[in-house]
Amino acid sequence: MRPSVLRDKVIKEISCVPDENLEAIYELIHYFRMGLEAHTGNTGKPPIKLTQMPGDAFDSFIEKVARQRQKAPE
Repeated sequence: MRPSVLRDKVIKEISCVPDENLEAIYELIHYFRMGLEAHTGNTGKPPIKLTQMPGDAFDSFIEKVARQRQKAPE
């Protein structure tokens, strides 16, 4: 699948997330990107794992996304 198609799909999924959860989405993407940069040597820092998100934010985020996906039209 082309990158532009995948980007559109990601944006569509993000648009289904309630506003109060957008910060969790941002953190997920941010930590993921930072981990990729570290893994490829772009930053010189060790990779960051998504499970290093503060507190129960990661579990809560995953649960909320799953509920929203069930509500979203296909």
